[in-house]
Amino acid sequence: MKISAINGVPIAHHQGAGTLTDLAIADAAHAARGSSSPNEIISLMRYPEAPSTRAEASHWNQIELVFAPERPAHERDGRLAARGTPRQRSPRLAGARAEASRSGGS
Repeated sequence: MKISAINGVPIAHHQGAGTLTDLAIADAAHAARGSSSPNEIISLMRYPEAPSTRAEASHWNQIELVFAPERPAHERDGRLAARGTPRQRSPRLAGARAEASRSGGS
């Protein structure tokens, strides 16, 4: 998500300590601990105490909030990762694949 103005105030020429942009970035960086918060905040400013912030000259007129894609529920709760896919956990299928590879079949 790219933000070019906050409450009608353009980001261009309004980045620096104490500006509205500074406050917005600080709020977003503080919120970066939640599940629906940005993974990365890109602007002209970087905050050493906030590892989610990054400074880039190309962002002189905008703040960019980067969010990680939402993972499907079965990956979030770890059930699939712990058990594997049905093909991986079926001994019958695993045996059939091993037999096929020994005989040269597929």
